Parts: sequence; structure tokens; C-alpha cells
Amino acid sequence: MRVFLFIPRGNRKTSLAAALSLLHLIGPEKVSGGKLVFAACDKRHAGIAFKEPANTVRLDSRLAQVTKITDQRNAAK
Repeated sequence: MRVFLFIPRGNRKTSLAAALSLLHLIGPEKVSGGKLVFAACDKRHAGIAFKEPANTVRLDSRLAQVTKITDQRNAAK
């Protein structure tokens, strides 16, 4: 199935994508052994793409129990 969603500027598209990534990573839509890629076009969006789902996980004890958040921002360059 393919979905095309057109959302104008400033309407939290990155936040929506972050929520969808969590849904497919650890939610009911997950696929065992599946692969998830969540990419951003620049550092600002990459920061949002990381922080939004990371904060969602940190605020929910059930999600925090089944995940490990690793910030690779300053890893290998």
C-alpha cells in the first residue's frame, strides 16, 4: 500500500512522521525483523525527528521498558 499525504509548511510534518515511525517500530504496525528508516533533509529536522519520538518514549513507562534510546549525534564522523 502506498500513501501520499500533502501537508503545507509549518504543520508539523516531521512530528507526524516521528509518530508514524514509532507506530511502525514498536507499535501495533511493527513487523518482526522489519527495517525502519527515518531520514531528514537537514540537521534541524533531524533533531526534531530524534527528539519527538525519544521524548514520547521517555514519557511512557511501557514504551521505555521495551526501548533503548541512543543519541549518536557525536559518534563517528
